[in-house]
Amino acid sequence: MPSPLRVMAYNIFEGGFGGGGRRLDLVAGVIRAARPDVLAVCEAQGLDDPRKLVDLAAAVGLRGIVAPAASGYHLALLTRLPHAALAFTAADVGGLNPVGAGCVRVAGLGDVDVIVAHLDYRSAAARHDEASAICAAISSERPCLVLGDFNAISHQDGLSRRDLLSLPLHHVERHVDERGELDSRATRSFEEAGFVDAWRALHADAPASDGWTVPTGVPIPPHFGGMRIDYILASAALAPRLRSCEPWRVTPAERASDHYPIVAELALDA
Repeated sequence: MPSPLRVMAYNIFEGGFGGGGRRLDLVAGVIRAARPDVLAVCEAQGLDDPRKLVDLAAAVGLRGIVAPAASGYHLALLTRLPHAALAFTAADVGGLNPVGAGCVRVAGLGDVDVIVAHLDYRSAAARHDEASAICAAISSERPCLVLGDFNAISHQDGLSRRDLLSLPLHHVERHVDERGELDSRATRSFEEAGFVDAWRALHADAPASDGWTVPTGVPIPPHFGGMRIDYILASAALAPRLRSCEPWRVTPAERASDHYPIVAELALDA
């Protein structure tokens, strides 16, 4: 059997310079240790400079394409041979940031559509609109992965307003509807469109805290309370191939970014 396909989503905190630090070497160390075959990067500031993209990609053994965003919060898609990105471009879904829409030719599987999403942190309603637009734009002809920083709490995690109130107060308004109740419509939209949350599918009975991707040790004080907001979603055609999905909390991930990456493995055909 061939090795599984390793897929990773990573918000690298303002291009590795968030919070006033210089952490791109730490980010590269995290990526090298995790050894993804397909890597989705959110907050790829600076990587729109082709020289910087080439340097990072070479340092981690990947090849990359950047989808630029007017907000400066660029998105990147990197792949490891024998897999190859055929395309990756910015697509407007009406939010603060575009999504990166691309296609990866996966050895042993074929062409897989890949959507890299960095959804609006400010409003649950805005994230719902973005998620709905993404789902409407996705073709059903090919298998698809949607991955990135959704800034969203999952409807599958069994959380309540009481759980929200354990977060920093400035976060509460980001995750509630007009009645002040937890609003998780963004993740529900993806489920209704047939996508499977890889972490939850493989950890059906686990507490949400097992899947937290924030906070890390950066910055101090942290931006976040404990939340699961980074996701890898698989279309119905890919979901049966899921073998593992975990936040990557191996040192130096706690110092590299304000998010831990999330890594999934999918079985490939011989």
